[in-house]
Amino acid sequence: MARSYQGTFPTQQGMPAADVVLLGQCDSNPRATIPVLEQKLTDRKATLPPDDRGVTQQPRAPRTQR
Repeated sequence: MARSYQGTFPTQQGMPAADVVLLGQCDSNPRATIPVLEQKLTDRKATLPPDDRGVTQQPRAPRTQR
């Protein structure tokens, strides 16, 4: 997602410093950065990349005791 967002800026145009910091936090805090990046991409009318985090797991049914 970070690459997709970086790609929305022309090479000659610099990215805002706050966005550079945000991209630097992608690996260490993805839970906080992903929604922000999704919103920024949507605001720039860019297509969101496919979600490769996999399908969320369904909660397990409680075990019955025998």
